[in-house]
Amino acid sequence: MHHRFILLPFVLFTLSISAQQLVTQNGGHCYTLDIPDYMIKTYELNDVATLQYQNASREAYVIVIEDPKDQLEDL
Repeated sequence: MHHRFILLPFVLFTLSISAQQLVTQNGGHCYTLDIPDYMIKTYELNDVATLQYQNASREAYVIVIEDPKDQLEDL
């Protein structure tokens, strides 16, 4: 089974400061993710990401990269 790794560089910080309206987005049939409504879908952040959203003016980005667990190194 694949583990999903979600990179949320600035979104968590933004959400902790003020309440935002969230929109649930589907990542295929595998997962759902609540994204702030000010972010727009993009395809230009990462070639292997299965889900990508951004708001460049707020410098907020969300990407999801799926990797099999057996291919990841122990941290």
